[in-house]
Amino acid sequence: MFLAGGVGYVVGLYGVGDSGSMNTRHSLFVNAFILIELVKVVIRAVFADRYDNLRPLHIAPEIAAWWSIRLRWFIGVIGYALLVVVPILNEQLAPSAGRAVTFLVMSAAYLYALIVIFRNRRLLTARLLRMADKASLGFFSMLYRLFAWVWALLAVVYFTTLFLVSLLYPEQALPAMVWASAKTLVVAVVCLGISGLLSRSIDARIRFSDNVRKRLPMLEVRLNSYVPNALKVIRVIILILFVAITMNIWNIFDFDAWLDTDIGTRVVSSALHVVLILSAAGALWIVAASLIEYRMSPSSRRAAPSARQQTLLSLFHNALAVLIAVFTTLICLSQIGVNIGPLIAGARIWSGHRVRCPDHGQGHHYRHIHPVGKRHQHR
Repeated sequence: MFLAGGVGYVVGLYGVGDSGSMNTRHSLFVNAFILIELVKVVIRAVFADRYDNLRPLHIAPEIAAWWSIRLRWFIGVIGYALLVVVPILNEQLAPSAGRAVTFLVMSAAYLYALIVIFRNRRLLTARLLRMADKASLGFFSMLYRLFAWVWALLAVVYFTTLFLVSLLYPEQALPAMVWASAKTLVVAVVCLGISGLLSRSIDARIRFSDNVRKRLPMLEVRLNSYVPNALKVIRVIILILFVAITMNIWNIFDFDAWLDTDIGTRVVSSALHVVLILSAAGALWIVAASLIEYRMSPSSRRAAPSARQQTLLSLFHNALAVLIAVFTTLICLSQIGVNIGPLIAGARIWSGHRVRCPDHGQGHHYRHIHPVGKRHQHR
């Protein structure tokens, strides 16, 4: 595409008209060609009707082909009309002629968009609801259901705004809106592509050899439990980033300015620290639990552990799990701004426990052992 645009510039400069200068019409056409074909490339990447493995959307090939053809046709007609025909009419004839063509083209495109939306409203809503029923995560199920009920309204609002802007402010607001739409589409393609790859990875399962499963019987199960959940969390984070970037593109929320504030910096820093802490804790637990299981499993190179060793290793396994969970929770709470001092003090108070000891003549009594620094004498 860019190579064809470069060839067009060279031909316009040296092959047509005066050498070294390009005609206005040639320049308009080449610029429009590059921009429109770039948008078409993005549409092909989103729907990929010929290559199922490259399609980020989980839709049938015939549906992808239907939407791809119509969207490319829609973008091509509007793009060449507004970026080539209208400027030429404004220059050669009169601005009123350009405004008339703009009104006719945008009116036809607006009516066509409304017809497509209302004809496919029930069909697309039903498909989104089916996707919600099959969603592997409740968050995405809720998101699919919400989008199923509002997508038609959002589409009507978007095309109505595009139609009014093209008529009222064709030279100022329309290019900005088209550029914002193109950037949103690119961001959506990237996020959908990454989300699609993560979805395929979630469905896949990690397999080990029989020898590894014999020595580490729970490692495969543990990884197949932790890794999909971690990928689901990453998918949610990608969705949040997509919403934030989209709002920033349309000037609904200034995400860049928010990142420069103290609150934005603290939120992002705390979120990154929590993710790193949880990842480190999960990796530590997997390694430690695997080592304990390896020590408890029989091996041809060493004798099987005794019953006492198995009991001690099981106790150590449970204690380590509680220890990692408690420390991870406290560190994560401290990273998000929670004062963990009272929690530690409360744990110190409750650390005192009662010890049963004999009391001659009166059966038994319980003596309370207080934390260090708060000892009392028993008389």
